[in-house]
Amino acid sequence: MYDTDRYGTRFKVYLTRHELRRKAVEAALCRGLDQDCVSDETFIFIDMAGKTTQEAVQHFRDTRDTKDRTINGSMLLVFDSADLVERGALLISLYEYHGYDDAVRLRPAAAHVAICALNVGNDNWYSQRHGVPNEQTARMPVDWFALYDLLASDDADLFQQALVAMGQGVMLLGTDTEEQELDLGPVKNIFRRVRPNDDDASLEHLEQRHAAFATHSFLDNDYYAVIDQDYQDDGVLIVRLWPQVESFRCRLPVAGELLRWIFINFMTWDDAKKNFAAGSSP
Repeated sequence: MYDTDRYGTRFKVYLTRHELRRKAVEAALCRGLDQDCVSDETFIFIDMAGKTTQEAVQHFRDTRDTKDRTINGSMLLVFDSADLVERGALLISLYEYHGYDDAVRLRPAAAHVAICALNVGNDNWYSQRHGVPNEQTARMPVDWFALYDLLASDDADLFQQALVAMGQGVMLLGTDTEEQELDLGPVKNIFRRVRPNDDDASLEHLEQRHAAFATHSFLDNDYYAVIDQDYQDDGVLIVRLWPQVESFRCRLPVAGELLRWIFINFMTWDDAKKNFAAGSSP
C-alpha cells in the first residue's frame, strides 16, 4: 500500500455501466447502516461507462493525488452491473500483502463496511479472502470450474497437492501462519477434480467434450484448467472455449486465482493472459 495516503477515509467508486445511477448506488452502499456512521463525503463517484475494471484501476493509479491524503490511495470500489443484489460491488485492494492486486465481490453495504474496516485496521485482506464466498454475493464460483487430472494414475497425491494449491491461490504468500494467528480452516475451493476416462485423456478430447460434460455436471461451460505432466515445469493449463478456443499456462499459486478474477470481472481473459502467462511478469 502507499505510505502517504493508505489511511485516507474517502474512497473512489467507479461506475462502469451506462444504466448505473449515482443515487441508487449511494443508497445501496448505505442501506441498513447506522446513518450516524454514513457521511456524504465518504465516496467520490467517477463515471467510466463502457470501460473495463482494469481500465478503472489504471485511471485510479494515474489520477492519484499524492498531496491529498484524505482520499485512500490503495482501495477502490467498482460497480459494473445495475443488478446490485446479485452482482454487488468489486472491492479492490492494490499491492496487497501477497504482492498482487486483488479483489472480492460484495453486496454494496457489505463493501462499505469492509472497506472502512480494512482502512482502520479492524479487518485484514486475508480474512476477507478467507471469507470467500460466505459473506459475498450469490454469484461466486464455488465448486464451479473443472480441474482436469491428466496425471498418471499413481500420481493421485501430486494432483491433490495441486488441487489444494489451486484453491488457496495467492492467499498464503507473504504470511507467517504461526505468528499472525491466521484462520487456517479449509477454503471453499472453486475447482472440482475431474478424472477423464483413459480414452478421453488428451487435451484435444477435453476441448471437444468439456461443454457437454460441464452442462450435465453444473460446471462452467467456457473455462477450465488442466493439471498434466507438464504443469510442474510449464504451469497449469488455463483454457477458454468461447468465443474461440484459447489457452495459456500459468504457474502456481497465481494460476489458482485467474479464473476467479475473470469470473468476478476483476480482469478479462486478455488481461490475465497478457500479465500472467508463464514467462511473463505481473
